[in-house]
Amino acid sequence: MKNPSISIIVPVYNAEAYLPRCIGSILSQTFTDFELLLINDGSTDNSGNICDAYAQRDDRVRVFHKKNGGVSSARNLGIDNAKGEWIAFCDADDYISNDFLVIEDKYIECDVIEKPFVIEIDGRIKKQPKRTERIYCGEKVLYKYYLKERNTALWNKLISMRLVQGKRFDETVSIGEDLLFFLSFINQIHRYAISNIGVYYYVRNDMSAMSIVNEDVHSRVQSALLLNDKIKKSISDSSLVHGLILQNNLFYFYKNIKLFNVQDYKAVNEIFNLINLENVRLLPFFVKSKVFILKILFLIKNMFLMGRSSYK
Repeated sequence: MKNPSISIIVPVYNAEAYLPRCIGSILSQTFTDFELLLINDGSTDNSGNICDAYAQRDDRVRVFHKKNGGVSSARNLGIDNAKGEWIAFCDADDYISNDFLVIEDKYIECDVIEKPFVIEIDGRIKKQPKRTERIYCGEKVLYKYYLKERNTALWNKLISMRLVQGKRFDETVSIGEDLLFFLSFINQIHRYAISNIGVYYYVRNDMSAMSIVNEDVHSRVQSALLLNDKIKKSISDSSLVHGLILQNNLFYFYKNIKLFNVQDYKAVNEIFNLINLENVRLLPFFVKSKVFILKILFLIKNMFLMGRSSYK
């Protein structure tokens, strides 16, 4: 029996409400030569049974049940068992259009194929700017594109298995795991394609996102600091290092700055202290402007909170 062309890995943890839509979108693909690996990461709801039911109905579906270890450990198990020439990742609460797995002939020799995506917030679709179809060749060109677009996610990409074999997701970090995994093989990418065929639907719930920030902001700051250290150790280009740190840590705080309290700011300030402003000066303007806007917001918000607390 021949191996499938594409392996799709879906980590599953307590996703019973979204799982049928996710799996259904994958099994409805117009391109049918694929396998779907569902990694049940110790779910305590009905997710495991849902996975098994789909596997009984479609022999392209394989299910793996494991003790809860997090999304990175689930993805690693998927990679270990994948048989395809290409690999793709999909989150259990997201879904894809029925042409997402289509690989155009002009991109068949590429190492990575990036697909369009949209963000769905509480049922509302927020479309993203359409990118020009092209192929990026060479490390320097790819670095510039990566910094400019800030697209560090893996879920809207088809990746050649050649790049992934022997690579592991870092199970010690809780943010930035996609970036670290991508950095582990970025130097092996010779041809990076931008395709406009297919759409990945990234589903987000504003209320759940806010609760995550409020409940666990300190641990996420510590994870951000750990990620910074790992980025520094994985690449030598100082400009790229600082660009990646800014994008993957500071933009997170930029979007959620209103949710932090005084105690959180003390931890967040550790990240600002790591920024070498001389290197920031060398980055593209769009990055620099965000940084200085964020620093101003940080100072204003901090002064406001400290001033307000003095009246108590």
